[in-house]
Amino acid sequence: MKTVIPHESTYQTLEDLLVVQQWKEADEETGRILLQLSDRASEGYINKSHALAIPTSDLQWLDRLWREHSYNHFGFSIQQQIWNLSYQNYAEFGQRVGWRSQEIWLDYDRLTFSLEAPLGHLPVAKLLIPVGDHPCFSFVLGTWRIALLSRRDL
Repeated sequence: MKTVIPHESTYQTLEDLLVVQQWKEADEETGRILLQLSDRASEGYINKSHALAIPTSDLQWLDRLWREHSYNHFGFSIQQQIWNLSYQNYAEFGQRVGWRSQEIWLDYDRLTFSLEAPLGHLPVAKLLIPVGDHPCFSFVLGTWRIALLSRRDL
């Protein structure tokens, strides 16, 4: 299968951050890239349909960068494996990847941004989620992540 390389400049900052293991900054950059790929940068959030519309080559490239620079510890495909092992139960998935502890979802700043984190802990890609009239930043809420982890082309 031929590897399709997306536009390099889109991913250069992310790769630079991953090379030096600046995991939190790389995670924030991943969120920015997802918004850009979804043409949702001005809105600041994506939903299920936007996540499903991200080009396969871009999604696979993002995943490859994360896996390559974390020694297969982080990446969307790693999360997808855990998602499937969790029988697509979001609470169990959160527990396994370390986003949830003792039945409580952790705040973003309490996550572990190092290779000491559980398998699949990153990327989190904290994005703005519209909740009524008051959008909030969250990595817990949103059907976009479930749609992303359910894609067969990851």
